[in-house]
Amino acid sequence: MEREPLNRETPIMRWANRIIEAGWLLALVFTPYFFNLYTARHFEPDKAMALRSIVLVMLVAWAIKTIERVAVLKERIDWRAWWRVPLAIPALAFAAVFVIATLASVQPWISWWGSYQ
Repeated sequence: MEREPLNRETPIMRWANRIIEAGWLLALVFTPYFFNLYTARHFEPDKAMALRSIVLVMLVAWAIKTIERVAVLKERIDWRAWWRVPLAIPALAFAAVFVIATLASVQPWISWWGSYQ
């Protein structure tokens, strides 16, 4: 039995790629210009919420794309190849610093979830 080529893309994967591409473009263009005049603080909280929402949609699209790749193409995920990505280790170090700072903060709950101000 012949295996399908690994670079074959299904329609679901194409849509997920489009959503991811549109998401980073939207975050790049929309976030700097977004503000809401009807809130007490016009800029930062609203921008952060908009950016988090865009990134959450992008993460869901990426997860769907990964599940589709594994399910349809029967491709095994090579976790060792992930470490060859140029920013993988710095991004993990950055995330680790934030988690440690949150756990060591005076109020970890507020540090993790934020506040309304």
